[in-house]
Amino acid sequence: MHISQRCPMPACLALAGLAVASLAACARGATGPAVIPVDLAEYTIHPAAAEVAAGQVTFTARNVGPSDPHELVVVRTDLAGDALPTGADGRFDEAGPGVTVIGEIEELAVGAEGSAMFDLPAGNYVLVCNVVEVEGDEEVEAHYAEGMHTAFTVR
Repeated sequence: MHISQRCPMPACLALAGLAVASLAACARGATGPAVIPVDLAEYTIHPAAAEVAAGQVTFTARNVGPSDPHELVVVRTDLAGDALPTGADGRFDEAGPGVTVIGEIEELAVGAEGSAMFDLPAGNYVLVCNVVEVEGDEEVEAHYAEGMHTAFTVR
């Protein structure tokens, strides 16, 4: 004889809700801000997550190279990542229309890591490397213009 016990519907729903809340707390960090590791490389930005809950967010940026310095600029905007205002040299215009720079992690050498915490309200953001270098042949290399930006959403 097989006897099965069933979970009463309200109790099952309560347990399911508790499980979802626990998972959300783990993603955010039960006692602190969300921490988002970000790899910076020629010419890409790879955050470990593309979306996070509103509140305190710590970005930990690591320059994985192979040869250029990089920085991480957090920009609040409703513009697409490739449509931000730019200067004549291809750099993202941090004072341009339609953008608000929240903050940044200053330039990092290859292999270096830096972090910064920001209080981010819900909205659309773009993560940008705004380094501009002049190459040996006098060619200007703007990392933003090379495609070093990615969308980031705060819910």
